[in-house]
Amino acid sequence: MNSLKLKSNILVRLLVLLFMAFLLINGKPAIAADTSKVQHLHNEMIARGICFQKNIYQNYQGIPGKHQNEYMIKADLNDETVQIISAKADDKILKLSTVSSQIAREQSKGQNIVAGINGDMFNISLGTEHYGAPQGLQVKNGEILMGFETIGSGPRYPVFAIDKNRKPIIAHLAMENRISVVDADYERIHGSPNPNLTTVIDTINRNNTQVMNDKMILFTPQLADNAIVGFTDEQAANGTLTVLKIIDGASDGSIKLGEEYEAEVVAVKDTSAGEKSMVIPADGMVLASQGLKATWVKKHIKAGDRIRFSFNLKDQSGKHFDLEEAVTAWLPLVENGQALTKEQMLEKCKDDWDQGRATITAADKARTAIGFTQDHKVIAVVFDGGGAGSDSYGMDLPGMALRMQELGVVSAVSLDGGGSTQMNTRLFGEKEVQLINQPADGKERPVSNTILFASNAPATNTVDKLKVNKDIIIFKNTSYALQVRGQDSNSNPVDLSEANIKWELKPADHVYSWAPHSAIGHNGLFTAGSIPEIITVSASLDNVASNALVRVVDSVDTLTFTENGIIAVHPGVAKQLNLNAYTKDGQMIVMNNDAATWSVTPSSIAAINKQGLLTPIGKGSGVVRAKIGEKEVFLHFISGLEAQLIDSYETIDSPSYYVDGYVGGSCELSGEQVKDGQYSLKVDYDYASWARVYNGTINVKMNTDTKAPGYTSKIRPEKMGVWVYGDGKAPWLRAIIKDGNDKAHTINLASRIDWIGWKYVSVDIPADILGPVTLDYFYMVETDKSKDSKGTVYFDDVRFIYH
Repeated sequence: MNSLKLKSNILVRLLVLLFMAFLLINGKPAIAADTSKVQHLHNEMIARGICFQKNIYQNYQGIPGKHQNEYMIKADLNDETVQIISAKADDKILKLSTVSSQIAREQSKGQNIVAGINGDMFNISLGTEHYGAPQGLQVKNGEILMGFETIGSGPRYPVFAIDKNRKPIIAHLAMENRISVVDADYERIHGSPNPNLTTVIDTINRNNTQVMNDKMILFTPQLADNAIVGFTDEQAANGTLTVLKIIDGASDGSIKLGEEYEAEVVAVKDTSAGEKSMVIPADGMVLASQGLKATWVKKHIKAGDRIRFSFNLKDQSGKHFDLEEAVTAWLPLVENGQALTKEQMLEKCKDDWDQGRATITAADKARTAIGFTQDHKVIAVVFDGGGAGSDSYGMDLPGMALRMQELGVVSAVSLDGGGSTQMNTRLFGEKEVQLINQPADGKERPVSNTILFASNAPATNTVDKLKVNKDIIIFKNTSYALQVRGQDSNSNPVDLSEANIKWELKPADHVYSWAPHSAIGHNGLFTAGSIPEIITVSASLDNVASNALVRVVDSVDTLTFTENGIIAVHPGVAKQLNLNAYTKDGQMIVMNNDAATWSVTPSSIAAINKQGLLTPIGKGSGVVRAKIGEKEVFLHFISGLEAQLIDSYETIDSPSYYVDGYVGGSCELSGEQVKDGQYSLKVDYDYASWARVYNGTINVKMNTDTKAPGYTSKIRPEKMGVWVYGDGKAPWLRAIIKDGNDKAHTINLASRIDWIGWKYVSVDIPADILGPVTLDYFYMVETDKSKDSKGTVYFDDVRFIYH
């Protein structure tokens, strides 16, 4: 027997050595998720041919403590009922709206949207004429909404697309757009347009004046509501705005790829510094031409002429594509089935202003990616991200590439990430398409466009599958309403509100002697008995059934309050406290508050009932105690506290403050403008020093070695407020606060400091931030790189507000 064990061990070691040698020969090992530490919370069909998965990793890729939340949509385009479409905020180029809003808009058009993700990066420079425009081109329903800004954008940014044959494509595209003046005599003789009256339209619906020099750009009503197109004063010295009225084609300005349109020239307007812009007519288009292209227009086009134009897309080799949908991405992740390395990614970005380093070498963050397999299955993946202080660490781009390769895609790209990363989906048996991940901003961020998954599978309204919502662990004598959902044979939700569901208790697997102490009602209300047991709960309708496993426990391993740190309460205002309970392996236990024994000290300032409702009756500090069995937990509170002074600018020396950032500036304590006391903090800024590569930040900070205890609140504040003396032109005012894990959070105080004189501004502190809360620094930030400003702002009386 020992001899056999020895031989077996030797064989195993040889196999391991051979495998390691294989990895070394083949370059690098594939990094896989540590599947022994993964929870598959969802793995379900949400429509015929479309599946949703949610995976929670405890030690992702074998890295201890690296938690990850992963969300995945798999859509099989071999199923004719599956559709993948793009959406645009309000169907306008210069608009932003949330993923949920874009889904709702498409649903209102009759699309059966079942899931969606965020799309392309977009311009976030407030105040610029092209705010809200996506980075690259977009095609929707075969219509080109906007093109690339420059010729160089095509080779740099990959495009995810679906062609007319429902085939997924990822390619680097180029535009092929032509315009010709109709010359009937020439065309009658030669059978083709006059080449001397033909030129290239550079792009469509791109109104960034920084890229309009020597360009001809077609503008349609899709640009914006009451959109205006025009030039800078310098460009207007040699520019034309040509008004077109479509004769042959759609009157709403929509442009189908590959189709030729004919239009009448209504007017040709030469521009100047005084007349450099024009409103795009609702029933027409405007051809904006500048420099060399304006010279061509002046020579060849006049009012009354007829022109023809068309837009086409091809790859870098010249192959034409007939696309139905397309959204531009930021970077390839997988090519020919191989994940790109960091070095390969940097090589692709070598002509970027920073060679791609700011994004490719960035720390882990929330990410969105999409790709497809050899057999035309599209896979969209989202990772939540917030760093080590979050319940999901996030990914870097090389890590995202490896994950997409693991999923078997032959091609994949990275979409917009960070606070834009989002996935919405409906779940098994549900109609509502809901936000499913945890956006890094704590809420949905408005985005420019989205990629949506739709289903045309017909509803049969006959139950084919049932699903009880989940297995649970429940504390003794606790009630919990189990729910059951249904789908038809096409994975469409079936309404069970009037269905006669049969609920019953059965012994769990491998339980042979059984007498239940718990009970189940006809409506699915499970009531746990007084002793531990494991039970199968069954829900059935006709011949279709689903089960859930219920474990009844009489003890907890971990007990916590849902709030952390010291909380602020107010006399006469009751506050409901709640508990969370967990097993030894971290699974949540369903439990009512009355399972605990509650008490509060001193009783002179507050009372608490059996449900954990705390009622303050006086001012002071106290402690709430909750106990279940041998486990007890304490929560400290302060009653009647209104605010904590962060900084009055009266007690800390002026050299302790400084200003840095891409605009930067200087600061000092000053008595020139004061709201309270003798001093305020005066901040001078000047855009002259701004290189205009990054957004123009003016960071108002304090030296790290300065002792300023007021900057940290151990008690959870509701708000933070500050008095600001504005100069009427300073930019966006924000602040960085840090939580108990030293994780930074950005809060917005004012979209611009557009007032003159003193004004009080405040902002809510997100309720889910882990305490204690620390003000790290204020900053002003200019996102409009065309602005040039210089001024002074004063700050005074900064406070955390508790009530």
